[in-house]
Amino acid sequence: PSEAAGLRRGLSEYNRCRLQRVLSERARAEAAVGQGGKKVSQRPDTKAIEDTKKSGLCTRIRDEAEARKKGWTALAYGAVVGSMHGDGVRVGQAFWSRAELSVCGMHFPPVAGIDTATVNTAGEQVLKVATSLVVGGNYEDNSDASAKAGEIVYTGSGGCDLLGNKKQVADQTLDTPVNRALANCVAVKTPVRLVRKNKCAASYSGNVFMYDGLWDVVEHWDEKGVS
Repeated sequence: PSEAAGLRRGLSEYNRCRLQRVLSERARAEAAVGQGGKKVSQRPDTKAIEDTKKSGLCTRIRDEAEARKKGWTALAYGAVVGSMHGDGVRVGQAFWSRAELSVCGMHFPPVAGIDTATVNTAGEQVLKVATSLVVGGNYEDNSDASAKAGEIVYTGSGGCDLLGNKKQVADQTLDTPVNRALANCVAVKTPVRLVRKNKCAASYSGNVFMYDGLWDVVEHWDEKGVS
């Protein structure tokens, strides 16, 4: 199908750009150290995303107005609520980094586990809902031990010390917009795309992200966590 071909071209272009950026970022970092400067951060992934957008082969870009302003083009625009079958994404498909998830529109945020979009409800109310979740990573309470029975407990987002030991250091609350968006899925019965993150030595990012289909968000509650 043409959608699958477009997805493959977008991911192929991203990885071509990524390899070029790995080399250029490494050279930039070595030059800075050689001149007595501080060690510089290398982000070939984020720069390769922008390169892919400039190429016109990016599968999906969230903000069409920003894209037009910057001269970027894509096969499609805007966040998708529900299945991405129309974009060529199939259940069981593997992605080798968060950046790959981003360039195809599966999950745009580079770090956050919850992605969101704004929808119009049946009562014409504008509401923000969660569109996708990445499970596996920083939160000790996240559990998919009962996933065989079709159930996952997801503790939400926020309060993780990303610059330190990456442990939970503060409460997660519904005051956090993405957590509220996930809770809204219960009220309006909107499913989320589930992406499972696992360690993978063969991956350039050290991880593999597997698309596990659409999951219903059925309830939410407050309780004291592990951290």
